[in-house]
Amino acid sequence: MAESQEEVAVLVQRVVKDIRNAFQRNPH
Repeated sequence: MAESQEEVAVLVQRVVKDIRNAFQRNPH
């Protein structure tokens, strides 16, 4: 993997935030 751990962490945080926002908009 060419990405550093910090870059991966930033990407993961971004994805987690998107997923959380989607769940808050669409509660099941």
